[in-house]
Amino acid sequence: MKLSPEPYMGLHAGATVVLMGTAWSLNRIPLELMKALQAEKDLVTIGCNRILRIYQPNYYCVADREPYSQEIERIRDFRGVRLLAETIFHRDLDTPHKAPVLPEPEIDWVAWRPTTHAMLGKPVERKMAMQGSVRVVQTDPRKPIISGANIAYCMLQWAIIMGARRIGFTGIDLTWESPEKSHFWGDGREEGCRPFANKVVLFHAACKKWLEANEPTVGPIEVKNLSPVPGPLDDIWGKADCQTWLTRSTS
Repeated sequence: MKLSPEPYMGLHAGATVVLMGTAWSLNRIPLELMKALQAEKDLVTIGCNRILRIYQPNYYCVADREPYSQEIERIRDFRGVRLLAETIFHRDLDTPHKAPVLPEPEIDWVAWRPTTHAMLGKPVERKMAMQGSVRVVQTDPRKPIISGANIAYCMLQWAIIMGARRIGFTGIDLTWESPEKSHFWGDGREEGCRPFANKVVLFHAACKKWLEANEPTVGPIEVKNLSPVPGPLDDIWGKADCQTWLTRSTS
């Protein structure tokens, strides 16, 4: 059954939230510690795409038809909250998908829409965004969430929508260690995965500026990259050791 996203606004006010991508570096993240903290409700997790092969987060988020169709059985069996983009199921909300439109599932799912128009493509837009004057963060899930050219950027907005005060990235490196070690299971090319565009990094940089400019209304939010490998998010959000950062959330 299709559910409204409205109840999730501020649901985890003040929480520590970890966003989980599927990069190879996820194999070096203390997942057992995360599971323990999640079980004690000291941690909220949001994962995406093929994460259910290795971890059961609180929330599962997907916008692309390809991983959705590949993971449909795991999604049906998932015991958490499913954040499924309506673009998977409706052509009139389409983004540049190659995969065919799929039928809406009979299971419970929370509906949201990513933006389908390009942003930050013009120099003037990029300049304004780096001044914090372009809205690159959606705080109301009833309105389209900025796609940011990457599902991880949508998850970041979901964490902000839910009221997180500490947000950490895991398995979101935006680079491949090698074609054979692109994702936690190995070679992502066999699953239709592709390297990320530089535009993704622009959105993160603009997001940081927007959060700084709007701190009086959204509050202070600490964001860190918890990946053990170097990546472009380090220079934007700063880096932290995952285990130390997670342990600090319960102290």
